Amino acid sequence: MTETDIKFPGRIFAIGGAGKELVYTMLETEWVLREILRPKFSRSMINVTIVDTAIDEENYDRTKIEQIKKTISKIEEEYSSEISSTDKELGRIDIEYKLITKEMVLQSPFDLVGIGDDIKQSTGASVWWINDDQLGEDWLAKVMSYENFSELNFSKGVYRKRAVGKAIYYKALAGRLFDIDLLTSTKIAIIVGLGGGTGSGMAFDLAKKLKNIQPTSNITLFGVLSTLRESIDEKANSFAMLSELEYASLNRDTPFKDIVLVPMEVTQYPGKQRASHEHEILLKQFDETFAYTLISHYNNPAQSLFEDLPNFAPFVIASPQLVRYNVESIKHIKDEIIETFQDKKTSLATEGRLYTTIEKFIEKYTNEGSSGERRTLQDEDRSFIEDRFSNFKMVLEHDFFKELEYNSVKNLKKAVDDGIRGSVSDDIEQWISSIKSEVDTMSLTEGFRDDIDSDLCKIMVNDIEMIERMKNVLGRINNVHNSIIKDTLKNIVRADESSLGRKLNQVRKETDLLSDQNKRLNNDIKSLENQIKEYEEKIKRQVTGENQKWYEDAKDNIEYLNSIDELGEMLKSNLKNLNSELSEFVNRINSHHRISSVDAESTHNIEDTLHTIEQKLNTARLTYEDAGLIKRSLNDLKELKKAYIKSGLKIPIIDKMLGAVLPTDRLKEKREAENRYIRKKVELNNNHVFDVGGNRISVVYGYNIDHKVHERVDNTTKKIVEEVRDSYPDAESNLLLELDGCLHDPARRRKTNIEQVILSHLGFKEKIGEKKRELIENASELDKIKEKMEAYKELENKLTSLTADLKGHSRHLRKYHSTIANIGRTMKAISSAKGDSDEIRYLIEMQPTDIFKATAVDADINKILEVESEVRTLKRSLQDGIGRTIDNRYNMLVRRVFETKDSAKRWEKSKAMLSFVSIADVSPEFVKSRQMIREAFSLGDENYSDWRCPWGDLWGVGVVLFVAGVFADNIRSVVDPKSGYYESYKSIEQNPDKIVFFHHSYMLENGKFVKRDKIFNLEREEDKIRFLQNEKDIDEMLISNYEEMELKKCL
Repeated sequence: MTETDIKFPGRIFAIGGAGKELVYTMLETEWVLREILRPKFSRSMINVTIVDTAIDEENYDRTKIEQIKKTISKIEEEYSSEISSTDKELGRIDIEYKLITKEMVLQSPFDLVGIGDDIKQSTGASVWWINDDQLGEDWLAKVMSYENFSELNFSKGVYRKRAVGKAIYYKALAGRLFDIDLLTSTKIAIIVGLGGGTGSGMAFDLAKKLKNIQPTSNITLFGVLSTLRESIDEKANSFAMLSELEYASLNRDTPFKDIVLVPMEVTQYPGKQRASHEHEILLKQFDETFAYTLISHYNNPAQSLFEDLPNFAPFVIASPQLVRYNVESIKHIKDEIIETFQDKKTSLATEGRLYTTIEKFIEKYTNEGSSGERRTLQDEDRSFIEDRFSNFKMVLEHDFFKELEYNSVKNLKKAVDDGIRGSVSDDIEQWISSIKSEVDTMSLTEGFRDDIDSDLCKIMVNDIEMIERMKNVLGRINNVHNSIIKDTLKNIVRADESSLGRKLNQVRKETDLLSDQNKRLNNDIKSLENQIKEYEEKIKRQVTGENQKWYEDAKDNIEYLNSIDELGEMLKSNLKNLNSELSEFVNRINSHHRISSVDAESTHNIEDTLHTIEQKLNTARLTYEDAGLIKRSLNDLKELKKAYIKSGLKIPIIDKMLGAVLPTDRLKEKREAENRYIRKKVELNNNHVFDVGGNRISVVYGYNIDHKVHERVDNTTKKIVEEVRDSYPDAESNLLLELDGCLHDPARRRKTNIEQVILSHLGFKEKIGEKKRELIENASELDKIKEKMEAYKELENKLTSLTADLKGHSRHLRKYHSTIANIGRTMKAISSAKGDSDEIRYLIEMQPTDIFKATAVDADINKILEVESEVRTLKRSLQDGIGRTIDNRYNMLVRRVFETKDSAKRWEKSKAMLSFVSIADVSPEFVKSRQMIREAFSLGDENYSDWRCPWGDLWGVGVVLFVAGVFADNIRSVVDPKSGYYESYKSIEQNPDKIVFFHHSYMLENGKFVKRDKIFNLEREEDKIRFLQNEKDIDEMLISNYEEMELKKCL
């Protein structure tokens, strides 16, 4: 690589807390010091001046500076021994520390009172804004009514009062503390935080002083933007400072060639007093990136892009990121890891054998498989599993393995997270099962970075499998009801070697007790068996006798029930024949047309059938009332037919003629026949044997023999059952219902007995059941005792044989966990692994695939990039870093691009420049940054530039995006409607207990300060249009938005 000299500003002024911290971090960066000090034909010479007012921070500052100077001396010694040519010279870094409050013996702002004449005479100021008769005789009293100077001191600086910071600077000028010699065209960097009082209070006037000393000097202001979470005073200071910079630019009164603003909003830094550890980490990352911002700025081959910015948009936003391989020396622990992995493998193998022993024991001696009980864990089991799982996660989440980006850790971590998310509760049992299921789907054969990664995966998978198995084994143990066996097995699971002897003695003692119980129970069982046999024989004789007697008594009724069933079927046939004969009789009657034929019609067959039915019903003790009715209906039917025939005879004409005067006998007979026909029809229809309708007659007779039979059966059965109930009142009611069912069922009736009723009445089942239960209980207890004795004997053998395994398992497990835990203590430089692309950060850290290759002698980032996969990884990380610099959360732009609604006008004044700072042979073009940034900012090719600065540490790539041509209203920090700088400034301005001019610096020496009236909202169309005018109109618009306030009129 061609040697190129790095460019630095000749003078660096770090003013106030933020400015000095940035410079300290830069000077603590070894590669920066090496590039400055590296022997060159034209050596680098840098003078760094730290300016502060915080008296309490003196020791901290001097310690920092002394440490930096020691590092400088060490590097100088190293380079001195390497200089081979007298033509090259070592670079030089001079560091000067000015605690000006101490040098001028200033204890509080009150010490600034009464020195106005000297200040004005020495500096040329027209007004001393602390107290001056020009402002009114009561000016100091008014100021003191707001600010009690006597109660303030400079222990922490000027307490965010820019006017006080400016006053101290003017006091220092009067004391000739800033008499500086500058070379022609010297590059000067002034680094401040805009929210403080010291840096932002002095920066403008210091720049003017330097510009007066050397008009050709190029002065760049690097201003850190306060976060929106910082105090209202800091945000008001930032607004006042940015307003003054804008106003000076509009009036061409600025001493700065470039104004580079560096946002740190994503740190959410709330100020030193309220900052958390997380805030400090992000702030440290931010500080570390500043060196890359400064170096990128001064080594930009396209400096013209920073020039000719509009007066109304003088600001350059710098958004830095650092992409770095986190390579640390870990060779010294590699062998230790391999050795402790072997401990874990041995422990897991032993653990597996122990669980197999326990499982076989449970299957053989506890009948656990047939218990049907759900396997549950007790609280102590859950705690034990949680401890084991915690150890598992300790390894999985160990910074060492995470930093290596081992696929084993990544995949298993995902499996654990997915398993926990996929479980339906927070119960550790479900967690383990769910995680195990996720692990089972993992591929375990490829994709590992090295042998340790592969081994770690196998161990961790085996470990989670063993935890799952342990959970199941504990669940099975909990189904073991014997507390001694349960506790002993749990001790084995926990590898509790200290209690093995105590458990062995407990088992042997229990075995002796069980032997005595075995003898007693055997005697009890024999006695019970004899009692049961005698009782059963006695009851059997009694039941047989009583059942026989009952059957003899109920025999006639049972036979009667049988006869009724048989008779019912025969009667159904007879009734069917009766209906047939009635139908035939009706048909014959319907066919006759002569009265003599009707009289001759016989009813003997029907009467015989009726007689048969009547006899059979009488046999079954049933009456048949319908016989007489049917006989009467037969006679009535014949009379009906005869009346019908007679009423239908023709009447001679003479009778009809005579009948008109006086009815004849024939007419009377006809009318009588008609009336008789009607009467008989009514009688027949009322008897419901025949139905007479019109000229037709039909049979409607029906007789429900089934109802008659069932009624007789029910009555007879009820009588039998009630007699049994009376004889055996204590019998169960369901047995009597069963008897009733048997008597109703012809198929079961012949085998009916009441033995069960008698047994129920006697309480046989309860009495014999009690004795048998006692017998079963004794037998069961005896079996349990035998099983226990056998189990205890086997348990005794296991405890004796497993002692060595338990002790070995415990020892290897302790060693493994201890070693893994100690790795963290020895890896202090290992930071957390790379997070997701949306994680807030300034530092993107990567881990090489082959970490051990990276730690080889003389290795650097280019050595790592010999591997194609590493090139791809770096490319993705650099694209991620560029994406962050474009992200408005980092650069704090309101809009990267804006235009009118009709798209007629579009903002085209922005310029973007991207820098890579690295020894790696990669450039912005490597990641296609031109397309990313031009699209993001809608830039023409002429407004974009990128370059590579070929310096940096061995493992990193600094990425810095500069966006030039930014106006104040396009900075979200300024215009945020809830907590922006403008809102904070207005809040102080409207607060009757505050003095707003104390937040100003510019023009105070003239008895004035400039105040911006309002801000513009780029979301509003009319405000967007304002900034899409020509530059002259925009300048005039913004100048009209300012007012030069007379100090004496502001109180």
